[in-house]
Amino acid sequence: MKKSKFFFFLILLSLSFSALSQDDAEEEARRKVLEQYSNRQADEKLEDSIQETAEGLQELSPVDVEEAMEESQKPIVGDGKIKDSYLSTMMNGMMKQMIGKFLKENPFSKMPREEVKSMIVLNTQGLPVNKVFEKNPKLLEMLIDWIRDPIALPKFMGIVNKPEKVKIYGIIVIALFIISFALNLFNSKGSLFKRILKKLGIFLGAFTLNLVAFYILFQPNIQPTLTIVFKYYHL
Repeated sequence: MKKSKFFFFLILLSLSFSALSQDDAEEEARRKVLEQYSNRQADEKLEDSIQETAEGLQELSPVDVEEAMEESQKPIVGDGKIKDSYLSTMMNGMMKQMIGKFLKENPFSKMPREEVKSMIVLNTQGLPVNKVFEKNPKLLEMLIDWIRDPIALPKFMGIVNKPEKVKIYGIIVIALFIISFALNLFNSKGSLFKRILKKLGIFLGAFTLNLVAFYILFQPNIQPTLTIVFKYYHL
């Protein structure tokens, strides 16, 4: 009797283990099915997103694509805003608007080269600079490059947004003028030729120091301009 009870207990235990293992197998199978379903949904969403993007690109005309590419390749110059300073108070509304446009983007960069050249020649008719251009065509070509450059002209005009440096440069110019004037007052001895040479030396010295000060203070703003100048006039 005891043996029969013991065998019956073993049979129940084995059936329990079998049922548990079957439940585990079913749970594992259910988990795999859920994972496959989730992955399928993610793949379907990705395919839908790719399809929508492709359809959106197909709707764009070649002109729209070209304009978008040109827009992305435009050099970033500035936001077109003029800082409030003593310099901005000296400008009227029209001047502020014009400078603001150049600080953001050079409108001349989109004009054909010949059109810019005609504009310069027309606006310098009857002026001495027109004769200079006639004798030095390279100078005119350099000016056209500078006016049409998308960065050089806006950067140069960006000096207006550096009032503190402009103030420092103004002080340097005034100081050099006073020093030059004082040196010329004492330039009264010696022959006429020597006095002329000294006067010329004082002028060239002051002019050179002015250029050096201007370059040091505004180097980021004038570097694109200098790049164009050195392309035509190598040192």
